Amino acid sequence: VLYAIAIERLRIDVKLEESELMFKTQFDFGNIGIGISTIDKGFIMVNKKICDIFGYSQEELYKMKWADLVDPDDMEPGLTYFYQILRGERNDYEIDLRCIHKNRDIIYIHLIVSCYRKSDGHIDFIISSLHDITERIKMDEALKKSEFLFKTQFDFGNIGIALASPEKGFLQINQKFCDILGYTKEELFKMTWVDFTHPEDMRLAHEQFNRMFKGEIDFYEIDKRNIHKDGHVIYVHLTISCYRKPDGQIDLLITSMLDITKRIEMELKIQASLKEKELLLSEIHHRVKNNMAIVVGILSMQRSLITDPRQLELFKDSENRIKSMALIHEKLYRSKDLATVDFTEYINSLTAELFNTYKINEKNIKLKSFINHVTLGIDIAVPCGLLLNELISNALKHAFPQQMDGEIDISMKYVEEGMIELIVRDNGVGLPCGIDIRNTESLGWQLIVGL
Repeated sequence: VLYAIAIERLRIDVKLEESELMFKTQFDFGNIGIGISTIDKGFIMVNKKICDIFGYSQEELYKMKWADLVDPDDMEPGLTYFYQILRGERNDYEIDLRCIHKNRDIIYIHLIVSCYRKSDGHIDFIISSLHDITERIKMDEALKKSEFLFKTQFDFGNIGIALASPEKGFLQINQKFCDILGYTKEELFKMTWVDFTHPEDMRLAHEQFNRMFKGEIDFYEIDKRNIHKDGHVIYVHLTISCYRKPDGQIDLLITSMLDITKRIEMELKIQASLKEKELLLSEIHHRVKNNMAIVVGILSMQRSLITDPRQLELFKDSENRIKSMALIHEKLYRSKDLATVDFTEYINSLTAELFNTYKINEKNIKLKSFINHVTLGIDIAVPCGLLLNELISNALKHAFPQQMDGEIDISMKYVEEGMIELIVRDNGVGLPCGIDIRNTESLGWQLIVGL
């Protein structure tokens, strides 16, 4: 009997040692903060984890009580449970509390308190185990804030929002979405996008959605027309994104819809007004060109009555000057851009006209042009056209006497911001000796110097 008792006691001792080893391992290395305290002495044992949670050393915690760690605003709920333990009404409780870290930051803990009582029912010691749930609480708060912001935007925002699934159609619709289309939520829950999309925009909408359905994109924006419940056309800007399942299939579609009808209508009015003004301006250029042609015609008729060679030349020069200006308006009239003139085309037309006027054989006098793509506004194009007319006319009339062969070079290019270089040169006889082009009675040279 004594042997059996000894064996049983030995077995109990082994179990006790194993239990103590397991507790010590959990106490020292576990992921849970553990503190053991008594009513009169406070903490008598604390593990490393509880020190890490609060930021204090073991020595510091041994001098402290729970009242030193718990946020004052959270003391009352914990004390209520603690007094129930003191009165023997319960032996344990769980609670989430705000505590104060050593660095004065607020931390959140989940606290489990259990007491071990003596045979007389009085508390021998209290075991407190706690988890740091600060990150979880912050994540919960961030999630709640995000949900609140989304709900606020969803319910009261200025953008129509709809949540839908490929299988079930619309799942949620906000009031703004209903207001834009004119339908109630109940009506829209029975409809699909096809029911209110403008027929002419159906193809574009399907193309983008099919790309998303195939997994090519997760987001797209599109401007399209919808049909309002009362039948009128509305313009909307759609932003559509999708949330996919792990297998890549679309789980949820999020659609934001902005009514841009007023903006589009204003743009259409502006475009119509601009087109009207362009038509009017084009007609003005056409009429100016025609009026100049009439003036040229009158001068030509007058020239036919003149026999003096000097006067004939003056009339011809005047006709060419007017033609050079009329040609500007001709180019503007025929151009899609009524504000600028393509000078490459203009120079080709002007030189062809001058060669024809002075009956120049292109086999004798060759024209070479080196012109980059230069465009000029009408305020610069007219004087530049006059200048070119005078320079080329002067070369054709005086540089190559007695049907002398020669060459005229014209180059025009941008040299810097806002600056254009124009060069007209010939290999003819040159200017007469002693002529001062800044002091001459020649109208042509006066125009060249003045321009």
